[in-house]
Amino acid sequence: MKRIALAFLVFALLVCMLPVAVFAQQTTELLCGEQVTHVPLSPSDVVASQIVTTAPVLSLGVACPSYSNTTGSITVNLYAFDTDYDTSLSGEPIASHVFENFADNAYLELTFSQDSPLPAGEYLYVMYDANDPDPG
Repeated sequence: MKRIALAFLVFALLVCMLPVAVFAQQTTELLCGEQVTHVPLSPSDVVASQIVTTAPVLSLGVACPSYSNTTGSITVNLYAFDTDYDTSLSGEPIASHVFENFADNAYLELTFSQDSPLPAGEYLYVMYDANDPDPG
């Protein structure tokens, strides 16, 4: 469990200190600090993190600001980690979702079923193609 917590703490730092939720089996841990730094992403920006899990995972989520509106979108892909960033991206995503018009600070979660959780292993979590037609 400590390795999962450490992996997601590192992920949180890479995602501009956004709070990160880890849902492993039936437990929930929130890893976040008192102070959060938000950095708006443009369509050309990519945020990625290598994640190591030591237990099956039901959900991976990131709190994501929409800056007080509910317009726009961002794409999240999860890949099996293979050798390095580029090699990992050359594979097919294990999970992919386009989050559209989400509420400010909503948890954008990739979920897996109880019968088919994400197995323990190494993964690459990628957020890209952020688009907000009304940045306010």
